[in-house]
Amino acid sequence: MLITDTEYEQIKDILPCGFYKGKKRPDNRLFIEAVLYIAKTGSGWRQLPISYGKWNSIWRRFNRLSESGVMDKIFETLKSKQEETIAIDSTSIKVHQEGIRYKKKTQNLRIK
Repeated sequence: MLITDTEYEQIKDILPCGFYKGKKRPDNRLFIEAVLYIAKTGSGWRQLPISYGKWNSIWRRFNRLSESGVMDKIFETLKSKQEETIAIDSTSIKVHQEGIRYKKKTQNLRIK
């Protein structure tokens, strides 16, 4: 289980429910679990286990909810209050000692 009961209670009212195109909408919790699985594993949508449902249906639903801004609201709600923003730039990355000795080959090239 990728989402706790408490977290799901916070977002369940944000997700649309009822019917879509005349059919009963699939389980919202299972949909969120599928999206979190993709985010956690970094795998493609086609590698989504069948236990979550058809990958294409889940992807289309995710795409539709992303375009409408619903997914942004969900992730903003689930974001931890103690979460920090971390910025990494070239001043905070240490270079391996072998990288210091490297000379750019472009310095010796002549531009014609």
